[in-house]
Amino acid sequence: MSSSSVSSTRSSSGPNLETKTVPVELIDRADNKTPHNTWFMRMMKRIWLPSRSKHRNQQKEQQISAIMTLKYIEAKQEKLENTMERLGREVRDALKRIEAEQDNLKNTTERLGTDVRDALGTAERIYSYLPDIEYDN
Repeated sequence: MSSSSVSSTRSSSGPNLETKTVPVELIDRADNKTPHNTWFMRMMKRIWLPSRSKHRNQQKEQQISAIMTLKYIEAKQEKLENTMERLGREVRDALKRIEAEQDNLKNTTERLGTDVRDALGTAERIYSYLPDIEYDN
């Protein structure tokens, strides 16, 4: 592999401009974000960056899990609200049916009472027309 060089200009805190020649391989590595200057930077890349990435992934997973849990809870809450509304309607309908049945039973009882009174009145009239019969034993 041929070693080419590129010149780069770096400004420092002062007006002095310093020109350096840097091998292309180092620039390529720098573009790929691979540390190349010290053993410490290589070790940090191996140890620190993956753990930070792992931590970020764990945070993302926790956020996704929290969002999914929240959506699950919201769905369950909505389902519970719908069930409560449905049960409320069913209870109201059942109470209306019970009230209607009570009214029906009350009317039926009144009608039966009237029928029984009429039957007793008829029986008394019939009994009043019958001659007094005495039975000999």
